Amino acid sequence: MVARPRVFVEQIRTAFTPILLASNRVIGDDGTVVSTQELAGSTGLSVELLQRLHRAVGLARINDPALAVHPRADAESVLHAVELAKIGFEPEEIVLILRLLMDGLTHAAIVMR
Repeated sequence: MVARPRVFVEQIRTAFTPILLASNRVIGDDGTVVSTQELAGSTGLSVELLQRLHRAVGLARINDPALAVHPRADAESVLHAVELAKIGFEPEEIVLILRLLMDGLTHAAIVMR
């Protein structure tokens, strides 16, 4: 049996795009927002590196790293790229890899439309 994401009335009332709530839950968005600083503290990564990785994948630039505005799923989406650092890639190379991946995915999305 497939687990169905739960969406409550109060979440629908306060959501910016309520029609996307259920599908966002399926892709990992639990409805919480986090700050870059909070994510850095829980992962051990620097705020600067996280900001660079977030910008590389197209997330909005947030000047105040203590401001909780990123949906958790979006903020954590770059954490797999950190594995590249463990095998010897430099931060600049990781940022470049993410940019290239996003460029390729953008082209794929255009073709699929």
